[in-house]
Amino acid sequence: MKRSTGWLIAAVFGLLIVAAGFSFVSVRSARERAERAADQAQEVKRLAEQVTVLTKRPTVALTQRDTVQQLSGLVEQNAVACGIQQDRIRRIDAQDARRVGQTPYYRLPTRVNIEGVEMPQLIDLLARLTEGDRLSIQDCRFAAPHDEVVGSTWNAEFTLAYLVYDPQQDQQQQQQQP
Repeated sequence: MKRSTGWLIAAVFGLLIVAAGFSFVSVRSARERAERAADQAQEVKRLAEQVTVLTKRPTVALTQRDTVQQLSGLVEQNAVACGIQQDRIRRIDAQDARRVGQTPYYRLPTRVNIEGVEMPQLIDLLARLTEGDRLSIQDCRFAAPHDEVVGSTWNAEFTLAYLVYDPQQDQQQQQQQP
């Protein structure tokens, strides 16, 4: 019986060593994942703060309307500068001009849809587009692609807008109202 007890003790001791090794590896792996998640959370926080700053920046009103082609070209040129392939830009749609309150200012929004781009590239694009106080970001939505569970690419839909000062159009509208 002493021999079987010796084997049993050796087997239990071996299992304890394997369990301790497995626990050590699991804890180290969990710690590394937690550190990566904390780093990613910091990066997301920094990018979110940058988006907030960009959306609250004041804009300068223009005295003439840019054409849709000019704005599309600006978006495409900046996207390429950020490393975004041109085929990732799915849509650039000009919206109707909207009057800002009872003022002679009009906001001209343009909706942009980009798919399959990394978040730093998107933030860089938004920062480039809003440099110079001409364009502002009216709204912005990010979503993970449907075919990607956990990945590094995102889809973005945002509205760029600029102000136009047009007192003639304002006077024409006031004259048309009875």
